[in-house]
Amino acid sequence: LRKSMDRNSEQHQLNMKQVAQALVGKDQLERGMDRQIEAKVAPEIVAVFPLTARCNHSCQPNAQVKSQEFVDAHIDLVALRDLQVGEELLISYIPVGEGVGRRSTVQRRRELQAKYLFYCDCERRC
Repeated sequence: LRKSMDRNSEQHQLNMKQVAQALVGKDQLERGMDRQIEAKVAPEIVAVFPLTARCNHSCQPNAQVKSQEFVDAHIDLVALRDLQVGEELLISYIPVGEGVGRRSTVQRRRELQAKYLFYCDCERRC
């Protein structure tokens, strides 16, 4: 856009119109469109953490991912209670517990089916 001369030039106006159409489907950008634009162009960081990737889901987890921030290529997996030797580490793929509201078993199952493509048969009841 900077190469299109000053902001009032026809070329600049045409370029801005093309950007707006590509990003939000309108002829011009407007204030308050930040989230729409960010959703289309913001880069997303994806990483695979081998230990965490091996953890199965439970609506009554015995461990949790403590930090989702990508710092120094580490992620913390913390036990929620004392674990037995050889006990499977189970995390919840969706928020559960205090502070996230009460959801019915049906609601949790629907969310897991939609996001992770499996049927949850956890015994937890609300």
